[in-house]
Amino acid sequence: MEQRVALVTGGASGIGEEVCRLLAEHQFLVAVCDIDREKAETVARSIGGIGVECDVASPQSVQSAASRCTAELGAPDFAHLNAGIMTSTPGEPYQPIETVPLDAYRKIMGVNLDGVFNGLQTFLPTMQERGGCITVTASIAGLGFVPVDSPLHRNETRRHWTHASRRCCKRGLTSPHQRDLSWRGGHCHRAA
Repeated sequence: MEQRVALVTGGASGIGEEVCRLLAEHQFLVAVCDIDREKAETVARSIGGIGVECDVASPQSVQSAASRCTAELGAPDFAHLNAGIMTSTPGEPYQPIETVPLDAYRKIMGVNLDGVFNGLQTFLPTMQERGGCITVTASIAGLGFVPVDSPLHRNETRRHWTHASRRCCKRGLTSPHQRDLSWRGGHCHRAA
């Protein structure tokens, strides 16, 4: 039996890393894709996969990652589009929208939304031809406002605009493909 192949964006840390480890436990060969090549390679070595540098905001980078995965492991049976960034690093306070520079906003949306678009454009044709599954990390925040700060930050909840807006956009971008792909033998899902 041929071993199944998975590709995970944002796979070097957080949810993406855990997804990579779970896939490897279930006998998938995994392409760990991340903008941080060293971290991707470290995770990949620990699970017997390959580490691939990938900037999901670039269509060419996503296509290159898919090509490398196909050449070294085989065509992906499963793609998990997980890469995402926030306005600030973990532990720092969120920035209110009026203080975020336009270039930072464009970078956030480039990774968080364009990255999903680039992944869908890259993987949908293959999944439609041979079957497979695409999942996208999303959040319940895409359905409405979800305060995630502690009670100490009650006045800070408006700062979660990046989280809610990108999750809502991901929901809108992936929903039409769920039914379309199921009719063609593939699957596209959001993981909240």
